Amino acid sequence: MTSRGFTLIEVLIYITLFGMLVGGAVASAYSLMESGVHTDQMLGVDEEGTFINRKLNWALTGATDVSTTGSSLAVVRPDLGGTLTFALADGAMTLARPEAPPLPLTASAYAVSNVQFSVGSDAGSQKSVSVSYSVDGTPFVFKRYLR
Repeated sequence: MTSRGFTLIEVLIYITLFGMLVGGAVASAYSLMESGVHTDQMLGVDEEGTFINRKLNWALTGATDVSTTGSSLAVVRPDLGGTLTFALADGAMTLARPEAPPLPLTASAYAVSNVQFSVGSDAGSQKSVSVSYSVDGTPFVFKRYLR
């Protein structure tokens, strides 16, 4: 008499192999989701730093003078009606326009820290502005000469 079907040992082997395949697939999916979240976070940090650099570049285009107190940068822009002020406040880089309250340049999800403003000049008395800061621990540096 021939028997049809699987023996208990065969069923256990198939269930074990299926479990290993499903476990590997779940582990791979979790790893992909983790790396996706990390990549999104790094892209966000890069976008925030790039946006701050672009705002600094915009403010210094057409600036007639700059000064710093160490914790803030004042950019004189007569074409915009006065002085633009960059500063660090509550973990965000802020920009204050003449007669307006400071507005944050960064999203609240990203912390800005270690902000240092400096103004220097080279041998030809051309002023330069340097700004270094960190967004969620990632360092950014900006430098521009006034024309």
